[in-house]
Order: sequence, then C-alpha cells, then structure tokens
Amino acid sequence: MGRAITVALLGISGGGASLLAGESLWIGLAGACLIGIGLWKFTGCSHPRPLALLPPVHDGSDQHGAHWFCAACGARWPADFQHSSRPTMRFSGHDESKAKDAARRAAMLEVRSRELAVQRAGMDRPAIKMRRRTGPVPIQSGRAAG
Repeated sequence: MGRAITVALLGISGGGASLLAGESLWIGLAGACLIGIGLWKFTGCSHPRPLALLPPVHDGSDQHGAHWFCAACGARWPADFQHSSRPTMRFSGHDESKAKDAARRAAMLEVRSRELAVQRAGMDRPAIKMRRRTGPVPIQSGRAAG
C-alpha cells in the first residue's frame, strides 16, 4: 500500500513539473505515467534477508514442497533442495581398535569433572589416583574364592 502511494505521488509530481514547463497535457500525463511505472518497478521488494523457509506440506492428495517466504512483500517461491546425486557412504561399522582409547578418555573425563565439581564447591581436592592397567583383567581374578 505504501509503495502504491509513493508511486502515485511521484508520478503526479513529475506530471505537474512537465506541465509547469509549458508542455502539452498529453506529454505531461505520459511523463507522469513513465515516471510512475519506473519508480514502481525500482521500488519493489528485493526480498531482503532473512527469509522464512516453509516446510513441505502433505495434505492428503496435495503435496507441496518446501517454499521460501518473504515477509516484506508476501511472495512465495519453491525452494529447490533436490539433489541429483545421493551422498556417498565413507564410513560404516564399528572400529574395535578405538574402544580402549575411548574408555580411557571417558574415565579421565569423569575424574576431571569430579575434580572441577569439588573445586567449584570450595572443598579440598581429594587425592584420587587412577590405577593404570596395561591390559584386560581376567575374569578369574575378579571372582571370590570359594
């Protein structure tokens, strides 16, 4: 609405200026129309950022893909996210060789988080020493003798 009022006022002022210059009525009206059309064209919404991305909608038989939406002018246009190729699988499965390091890092993280919690509480740090094991513990050593 504001754009239409601006175009009309500028067109009228352009036509009035040409009439004051002493030209005929038709030339003034044509000039006003040309100025109005030109300004209307150049004052349009250039879809400034940020735009809204509307999700795809599936209503029964109707299926609408994702759309971009401009809040400034209310325009909508399809967002083409269709890719011609599928992603390539680079990694798959589980790597057992990384399990030992992950367990060691998890234990160190737990000890460090406990130390930080004690430090935040303003208490003295307890002397926690981690026993380092060089390999897996056999099951027989963990059982009670019986």
